[in-house]
Amino acid sequence: MQLNTFESLANKQGLVLMQVVDSFAPYDEGALAGFPPDEALRLFQRKVAVPVGKDGRPVDVPADTPERSNIPAASSSVEIPENWRSLHHLQRVRIAKDLVGGARVISSVAEADLIIQGELERRGNEDDEDEE
Repeated sequence: MQLNTFESLANKQGLVLMQVVDSFAPYDEGALAGFPPDEALRLFQRKVAVPVGKDGRPVDVPADTPERSNIPAASSSVEIPENWRSLHHLQRVRIAKDLVGGARVISSVAEADLIIQGELERRGNEDDEDEE
C-alpha cells in the first residue's frame, strides 16, 4: 500500500476521513475521524479503520501488489540462508525488513518472500557481472 494513495484521499485540511472498524482508544467501532495520510495508512494496514468518502461509505483502496522493480537494492551484508523458504514466516519477514532497511512496512509474508527472491536475483546478476 502506497502512502500516495492515502494522500490523494485527503481533504482540504489534509486529513483522510476514516471509519473505525475495530475499537481503539479513544475511538469506538463505527466512529468517523480524520487522520493525516500516514496515520490513515497505518490504521488501514492494521485493519482497525477504513477510508470513507464524504457520504460515509467505504472508499475502495487498490490492493498493493509488490512489483520486483519497486524492490530497492539492499545491502549485500544481509545473510539469506539457502533454506530461507522453509524458515518460519516471522523469520522471513525479519530478513525482508533487514533487506529494505526498515524503510517500508512489509504487510504480508508473500511480500517478504518477493523481497527476498528479488534480492537473491539481484545478487545472482552481480555474480554474473563479476565473472565476465
